[in-house]
Amino acid sequence: MGKYIFECSGFKDEIVKTYKDIEAQLQTGDIILFKGLYYNNRGEKSVASDWTHLGMIVRMPGNPSPLLWESTPLDNVPDTELGKKKSAAQLVPLNERLRTYEIEIYAIRFLKVVRDAGMIKNLFNFIYHAHVLPFPNDLQIVTKVAVAKIFSRQ
Repeated sequence: MGKYIFECSGFKDEIVKTYKDIEAQLQTGDIILFKGLYYNNRGEKSVASDWTHLGMIVRMPGNPSPLLWESTPLDNVPDTELGKKKSAAQLVPLNERLRTYEIEIYAIRFLKVVRDAGMIKNLFNFIYHAHVLPFPNDLQIVTKVAVAKIFSRQ
C-alpha cells in the first residue's frame, strides 16, 4: 500500500510512515484520525485543516489484521461481521478503509493503558450493541449541529 500515515504522538511531532510500518503496533483502542475534503466558499475542493473522521482500532481473536470500528455514511467497504456493505456503525478492515478513503493523511493516537479482559469485553459488548443502530439522516445531523451551536457555551 503506497499510502502514508502521519503518526502523531501528542499531535505535535509528525513522522511519515507507511501502513506496513505501523500495522503490527496497532492495538485495540488506538484511534485513527482522518483528514477529509471540503468545499471552500468559492466552491473549490480543499483538504480540511482539521480531522474530519475517526475510528478505533479493534483486534479480533483469530484475525491477524487490524479492523476499524467507525460510524460513517460511507458504505464502500464490506463490514466484516455482516459480510456486506453498510453505512452507520461498522467494523471494516483498516487497510481497506485507508485504501478507499479520499485523502491520504492520517494520524494515530496510541492508547497508553493496559488493555485488560474486562475492558475488551465491555468494548465488544458495546460494538455488538451499536452495530445494528442506523446512521442518522442529513436532517437529523443538521438539527443536532444547530441545537448544539445554539445551546453551547461561547
